[in-house]
Amino acid sequence: MTSPRVSVILPVYNREHFIVQAVESVINQSFKDWELIIVDDKSDDETILRIEPFLSDKIKLLKNKNNEGVSACLNKAIKLSKGAFIARMDSDDISVVDRLEQQVEFLSNNEKIFICGANMKGLNTGRNFYYSSSHDQILTNLLFGSPIASPTVMFRKEIFNELLFNENFRLSEDYEFWSRALFKFKAYNLPKVLVFYRQHDKQLTINHNKEQIKIDSKIKISLFKKLNYDRVKYPDSFIRKILHPKVNYDTKEVHSHLSWLKDLKNINTKYKIFRSKYFDQKLKDWRSEVIHNVYFGKNPDISRKDRIKLLLLLRFSEIRCILNRKIQKKFYKHEIPGI
Repeated sequence: MTSPRVSVILPVYNREHFIVQAVESVINQSFKDWELIIVDDKSDDETILRIEPFLSDKIKLLKNKNNEGVSACLNKAIKLSKGAFIARMDSDDISVVDRLEQQVEFLSNNEKIFICGANMKGLNTGRNFYYSSSHDQILTNLLFGSPIASPTVMFRKEIFNELLFNENFRLSEDYEFWSRALFKFKAYNLPKVLVFYRQHDKQLTINHNKEQIKIDSKIKISLFKKLNYDRVKYPDSFIRKILHPKVNYDTKEVHSHLSWLKDLKNINTKYKIFRSKYFDQKLKDWRSEVIHNVYFGKNPDISRKDRIKLLLLLRFSEIRCILNRKIQKKFYKHEIPGI
């Protein structure tokens, strides 16, 4: 029996209500040269009972004796996989019928690309998740969060000759993996919806939101350190604070924040770690966001006088952009894009 071209790996834990649809979306793929490896992470509901009727030569089930986490499940499945391409699948999502076909075709025609992601659409919300396509954009976006939707990803198995998922990360394992992989292997996100993404109250990202924010901040700081900024002037404690989305800081910290962004731009211009075209725009948007939040926010630690002074630091074009965003937020509803 010849090896399948694609190995679909699917970690699962307590998804009795969703797992059947996930598996069926693999079975119904237009591309038929695949195997499906499901790793059950010691579910205590009826997940395994729902999976067992599907088992065959093409669909295998591994049962963990203990709950080991997503990273361990992924590594276990990948090590046993036979395909040249590995497709990630989540147990509560649905792949569109030609997802594998489109990604195999793209990777086959683009030998320098090792990782292929795509856009997603909310299965029960209708929300669209858009991701930048080019590798240079993806690498820059890595500084601000996971730039690839893990449920959509397909990659060449040879990546795992060098990298495995870090089993110490039970949350944000995908973001931690990208933080290492994307500096070695080129990626591309197809500008198409290839996965319907289900959001529900049992997701890890919802149940462990505060913990995940801390982990993500740690990863982001390690990435920004690649720019070798002054760590005495800008200690980790300060960077961690300004990266937190809901923390207020005083006028002095705002000025330090803007100074840090300026230093990052100068360092990157000199050493070209990230593509300046995208990196500079990200910092510009971030700078505008800082002052927008200071001026229109309700931070009690910043006086009205200081708010006006900070606003005067902006160029006219930036002020106009901020005011436009204020108007749009008040009068319009927009879909929320991904990274």
